[in-house]
Amino acid sequence: MPQDLKYQEAIYWLECKGINMAAKLNPILHNLQQSISGENKRSDHPDFATSAELKAKEWSGMRKNSITARFEFWVAGEIRKELDVAVVDADYMALERAHVELFGIHSRNHN
Repeated sequence: MPQDLKYQEAIYWLECKGINMAAKLNPILHNLQQSISGENKRSDHPDFATSAELKAKEWSGMRKNSITARFEFWVAGEIRKELDVAVVDADYMALERAHVELFGIHSRNHN
């Protein structure tokens, strides 16, 4: 026996409400719902920006590029220095030396 349109709409509404309520309780469902609805947005953090976006913003700072496995030091939208993660792992002071060289910033423990 065919169901009438109002019944189908009521079932659909309940299913949607159920998904919405479950999504609020479960972060995985919430993220899925945001992805499906187009509400999920990429972070504005520099680690998630493209090089072109950082260049356009004339961004300055350091970021770890997980794709290239390098630390990038940006000054006014240009990469001025890069360090391999392996270099930093072997010499933890390499990051501080780069900060001093490019930005004149010393750590608190600097003698």
